[in-house]
Amino acid sequence: MNMRYTISENQKEKIEKVITTYFDQNLTPDIDWWGIEEDIVKDKDIAYDYDLHLDDSGYNFYVYVNCAYLEKYIGEDHGFECPQVLLPHDIWDSLEGLFGPIWKPIFIQWFNSKMKNVEIKDVDLME
Repeated sequence: MNMRYTISENQKEKIEKVITTYFDQNLTPDIDWWGIEEDIVKDKDIAYDYDLHLDDSGYNFYVYVNCAYLEKYIGEDHGFECPQVLLPHDIWDSLEGLFGPIWKPIFIQWFNSKMKNVEIKDVDLME
């Protein structure tokens, strides 16, 4: 038996704030957003991916990819919304475990709010 819950607008805002705070605390890169934006905008016309490092380890990061990148490595008919962010399995699994599927549109909105001239359309699992 499936149960449905009705979430009020106030509860929705609280949930979004909790998720956004989690992103701020756990997914904010270790360099300023303006530096990231500058690098991405500079190379926007070439096949480009950009690692957003979360610490100095070199292992803890997620990736911004533009449409030209997807076309080059997957093909013109890739069928993905782009540009997009690719998350590694550990981050993806944590977000799914904590928030279920509701985190995805909130992540896109959060990421897009961080930069003026860079926008993603999707978030996907890194292969």
